[in-house]
Amino acid sequence: MNSVNIFFEFEQYYKLNNFEASRRFLKTGDYSNTHLKKVLEDLDNPQLSYKTIHIAGTVAKGSMAIYLSRLFSLESLTGLYTSPHYQLLSERIQVGGENIRNEDFHLLWNIIKNQPGHSFLSFFDVLTAISFLYFKEKNIEWGVIECGLGGRLDSTNNVSPEIVVITPIDFDHEKILGSTLKEIAREKSGIIKEDSLVYDMNSNLFIQDLIRNVCTSNGAQYHNVPSFQEGNYLERNLKSAQYIYQHYYHKSPAWIKKECTGRLEKVSSEKNIYFDSAHNNIGMEYLGSWASSVSNNWHIYINCMKERNIQKFIDILKSFIHIDTIFLFNIEEAGFYQQNDFLNDHFVQICNDRQRLRDLFNREGSHLVCGSIRLYAPLIELLSE
Repeated sequence: MNSVNIFFEFEQYYKLNNFEASRRFLKTGDYSNTHLKKVLEDLDNPQLSYKTIHIAGTVAKGSMAIYLSRLFSLESLTGLYTSPHYQLLSERIQVGGENIRNEDFHLLWNIIKNQPGHSFLSFFDVLTAISFLYFKEKNIEWGVIECGLGGRLDSTNNVSPEIVVITPIDFDHEKILGSTLKEIAREKSGIIKEDSLVYDMNSNLFIQDLIRNVCTSNGAQYHNVPSFQEGNYLERNLKSAQYIYQHYYHKSPAWIKKECTGRLEKVSSEKNIYFDSAHNNIGMEYLGSWASSVSNNWHIYINCMKERNIQKFIDILKSFIHIDTIFLFNIEEAGFYQQNDFLNDHFVQICNDRQRLRDLFNREGSHLVCGSIRLYAPLIELLSE
């Protein structure tokens, strides 16, 4: 069985059995990670066999996880668990910069399926458990763990982190995490544990005070990361990661590469086509700021899940750059915006034809695809044809 088949089989298993019961998709709103805690206990809590860096926040979680894994790999073998993936499910679980192999994933999934409580686990629960087991098997020293959603009730919140990183917090997933910044920040700071060294990247004084108080209550050590102003958001995130590394190890880091898949990524060597994974308001602000510094002639292609306000995304981008037309990047998945959602909107044009999209990419100027990580794979597939 090749790697494509086993990962496809895994995804289909959870689609067909409708086991997605995470906080994002459970309609009753009473999600609990108790079942995963029990399964991990039965497996002797593999996630406690190595030191962990646990990351929560609204924006910059993924790039910070990648940068910190690259930096801490300079010292010892380091694992990385992120979500979602851009093209391959195996991207989510890495050790030493290499994706988990088909054979290892298959073996560990079978171990999970043999646990008494496995039938109560969600898709993300199982991926989390597999990553914890894989990191123990590979004998890593550090595991860099990105929260999937929120923090307090996230599947990843079964670690006892040496380091906690809270990236900038803003409004997102309000129906799940709360309608105020205070509620959202409390959910995110739910990953702070006793004796953790907490690095807070927030510049908002109210959020700083809230996180500092949580640290005091939990016996954790609070440290605020300086707010770096120079460069685009990736360059600022890299500086923050380097600061954390230097503060922890008391030495300057060696060079690591800045590029991250799907973040301000030029996806064509021949044309000015960029992809960015911005998928919330604050991410769109960062993206708009960067775009305004690169070009004054942008063509925008966008889509996202309907739980997000796509018109707000468009308005944010328009506040930074001049846009004549927005094209809806067609994606045939439930929950995404479709043609019928824009029948009375003449500003947003529909692009269902792949050849027409190729023709649009041939126009003069710069092209930006954004709104959801789910757009990345079909975009790369289109460009490779």
